[in-house]
Amino acid sequence: MSLNYDGFLSDPGNFTPPDDVLALDGGDLGAGGIRAGLYLPDEPVQAVLIFHHGGGASRQGYGGLADAVRRRAPVAVLVPDLRGHGDSAGARGFAATPEAVWADVDRLVDTVRARWPGAAVFVGGHSSGGGLVVNWASRRPGGGGDLAGVVLLAPMLSGARSGFATARTWVFLAYLFSGRRLMAHAAAVRFAYPPAMASERRLVEAYSPGMSLAVTPRHAGAAIERIVAPILMLAAADDELFDAPGLRAAAGPATFGVVAGSHLSCLIPGAGPIAGFIGRRLEPPAR
Repeated sequence: MSLNYDGFLSDPGNFTPPDDVLALDGGDLGAGGIRAGLYLPDEPVQAVLIFHHGGGASRQGYGGLADAVRRRAPVAVLVPDLRGHGDSAGARGFAATPEAVWADVDRLVDTVRARWPGAAVFVGGHSSGGGLVVNWASRRPGGGGDLAGVVLLAPMLSGARSGFATARTWVFLAYLFSGRRLMAHAAAVRFAYPPAMASERRLVEAYSPGMSLAVTPRHAGAAIERIVAPILMLAAADDELFDAPGLRAAAGPATFGVVAGSHLSCLIPGAGPIAGFIGRRLEPPAR
């Protein structure tokens, strides 16, 4: 089974443009190295959701989700392009180490807190963007206890079942056993995007070992258990890549739910539960 691109690409609602595009510090990429679309609510910002795109993609296609969330809750949504993706700087699909990608997420959180002091900060992602967030939050000091919540939509917690991504095991082995010196720029994972679509949408077709390890949890269940922040995990009912029972088994302490749609068409249906999760976290504790 392959991903259903046609319906998703033909719906302009999925590509709602942002209110602004921010140029953020990208560490070794320099000032303005990371670009992020910003979606603002009509009311004062009480929370900010930093939401990461899936493997090989970009912030394009996540505008509908961001727009739907900000219309349901007093939350600004920031959708960054990962380094080497979309409008962000860096070689396409490349990260020298997974830590470089995780450090980008740290800088995004710092930027949000500087711009909206006092706002609750949520970090989330779709597909391998969810895998990235699991890796990052589980390694954050205090298990991400400084976050208001973590949002995982159809997250990549294990290998995909459709053959969408193909890993070259020997590249990973050479990279790891050489102390990350060999094969750092090699294609460790290739994505099966249609060539015409990849060209038109500026999609990334291959990941270096460092980038792939950044977004792929090695032991997802154990990593999720280490996250202290409240977690919302949503599975797509008709996901071509990951089945809902498998995600539920790895959910651990997360609040788990299933939303309508396939791996791509679940984005906007997921907006309601995501906004509800954020809204509940903003409510004052019951006396």
